[in-house]
Amino acid sequence: SGQSLGLSIESMSVDGLGLDEIKDVFGVQSGNKGERVQGITVIKADGTAADNTNLVATSDAQKGQFKLTIADAAKGTGENTIVVKVGSELKEIKYNKADTTNGTASNIGNALKDALGDGYDVAIDNANVTVVAKKAGSAGHIEFVGGASGVTASDIKAGTDEYDGVKGANIAAIKDGTVITINGKNYTKTTAGNVDKVENGFSDLEGLNAILEKDGLKAIEGEKIGNDSVIVFEKLNKGYTVNNASVSESGEAYSKALKNVDAALKKVTTQRANLGANQNRLEYTIKNLELSSENLNGARSRIEDTDMAKEMMNLTQANVLQQAATSILAQANQAPNNVTQLLG
Repeated sequence: SGQSLGLSIESMSVDGLGLDEIKDVFGVQSGNKGERVQGITVIKADGTAADNTNLVATSDAQKGQFKLTIADAAKGTGENTIVVKVGSELKEIKYNKADTTNGTASNIGNALKDALGDGYDVAIDNANVTVVAKKAGSAGHIEFVGGASGVTASDIKAGTDEYDGVKGANIAAIKDGTVITINGKNYTKTTAGNVDKVENGFSDLEGLNAILEKDGLKAIEGEKIGNDSVIVFEKLNKGYTVNNASVSESGEAYSKALKNVDAALKKVTTQRANLGANQNRLEYTIKNLELSSENLNGARSRIEDTDMAKEMMNLTQANVLQQAATSILAQANQAPNNVTQLLG
């Protein structure tokens, strides 16, 4: 009771195991995690090419970059707040009002710079503040939600973001029969009941990803162009690949790399031994507690339950004593009669 067991698992990543030098020696490179798939074509159910404005998003202005206009009503003293939405997070930006609209705009701009960080450019021009992502789409969807009196915002178009994906409110918005071609392979939107009847058929995002995963791809839904979601296709990370494992050069680097492998194996083995020792300790504790519980239940049973064998023995003993006492009393009652007979 009151005891605790502390356990931590060290990093088992390539860098955590000290194998980063091997990446350099053998030319090992990581996979294409998160890399967008290029060259996606979409054919509608009637066989004609899809209308880019309705189905395929090739380029569009990044929504949410805005320009604030500060009016005289924003002047004054004291603290005030405006609210912006970055991705799905609402941020309250607190600033101090100033005697002039330009001063208030400057205070708002500086507060925005501090809150949004390096992903955005915040320009202050007299009574205007313009917020623009440095790279459209990279810094996250941002929009002006609301603010104090005298602060208004308007969307601006500042740069474009390239999307290789399917545009729609969701997967369900894609019409049945639509074919999406990725890297020369077709994937067909159909109803749930017909998925098995259509080659590479899918009816929802989960079903699409189930067949895409076999080809090292993944579909992600939720990015915005205008008011619509965009299904973006990415390559999955397939681990590490060796590009040049030649040993014709100096063996010193490879010898050092093998030492790193030995050290990494030792670290992994030590970690596994530590886990095993703690597991054995826990299993021993569990078995010990189970035995203690069993013994405790047995002791409780002996205390609370009747020992029938002992009580039957006591009953038999009492019966024998009672019968013996009755016999002796009967013989004692006959003694006066015997004396009377002798005197008579």
